[in-house]
Amino acid sequence: ILPNVHKINNIAYINKKLLKVIHNLNNLYTYNMLNEQHYKIELQQNIFLLNEIYNELKGIQQHSYDDTVSENIQLDKTNDLPSIYLG
Repeated sequence: ILPNVHKINNIAYINKKLLKVIHNLNNLYTYNMLNEQHYKIELQQNIFLLNEIYNELKGIQQHSYDDTVSENIQLDKTNDLPSIYLG
């Protein structure tokens, strides 16, 4: 149960950051383009948030891969058990 809760929390965290990036990008249209410094800061913040999102997704992917490998190893171990001969 705990790994699923962790994945849900990660997805909620990623969703929150994506919504912030979308909000920031939507607001760029309302900013006066003459204020170039503010525009650059907003873009840098979006890049930072997108980088965090990328790292979170990469972590989820790696964690999922590790779980799959672990499950496959467990299956392989059970298949390698010797047969019991009763007769």
